[in-house]
Amino acid sequence: MKKLFILGGAVLMATSSLTMAANGHGKDFASFDNNSNGVISADEATGKVSKFFANIDTDKDGSITEAEFDVMKQMMKGKRKGKGQNHFKKMDTDNNGEVTEAEFNAAVAAMQERQADRDKNRPTFASIDTDGNGQISKEERQAMKEAKKADKENKGGKQHKGRKGGKEKHLAKFDTDGNGQISKQEFDAMTAAKEAKRAEREKNRPTFAMLDADGNGVITKEEHKAFVEQKMEEKKGQKQAAK
Repeated sequence: MKKLFILGGAVLMATSSLTMAANGHGKDFASFDNNSNGVISADEATGKVSKFFANIDTDKDGSITEAEFDVMKQMMKGKRKGKGQNHFKKMDTDNNGEVTEAEFNAAVAAMQERQADRDKNRPTFASIDTDGNGQISKEERQAMKEAKKADKENKGGKQHKGRKGGKEKHLAKFDTDGNGQISKQEFDAMTAAKEAKRAEREKNRPTFAMLDADGNGVITKEEHKAFVEQKMEEKKGQKQAAK
């Protein structure tokens, strides 16, 4: 029996990315067309559809038709497909159109090394609590954020655009007593929750054997594509079931 290996970002990112459409939750045209008049008005649009309304409304008549909506979804699907192909290319280091178990394992090792580096450099409670009063204030959280940003810029790293206030909202969830500060106990609970989520992801991440559908010892582009599409459909079904 083949030893199981964690694939990590290469396929997981592709599967999660491919499920994103419209406002990021896989909504279809009808879910936006609240009055069922065959078009999405500016008032009905939400999320990314609202943000990019003018781009989707190609005839500039102030509303989005189902045809315009479908064009937008096809463009997004093509963009996500390209990302999935790029992940395959990164694993296929000899560019022969197939991923061997050795290449797969090398991709896993690289992912694990990056994660270990992130863990090593992750700030501790004491490093954020600069005044040592046992509480992390909003100002200290902001200072940590700015320090990380400056450090990344000094190293020439690319800044990732997240949701405005996303990190602050995430931290606020663990401010269980609502005093606007994060205690050591709350910080430890946040860390434990993060580790638990990571462990769950790793447990469910695909293995080489899962992608090598015909068991011939290599993963082809077709097998990779089929696996990604299967995961996309599974996630779509889960989201629909959760509604």
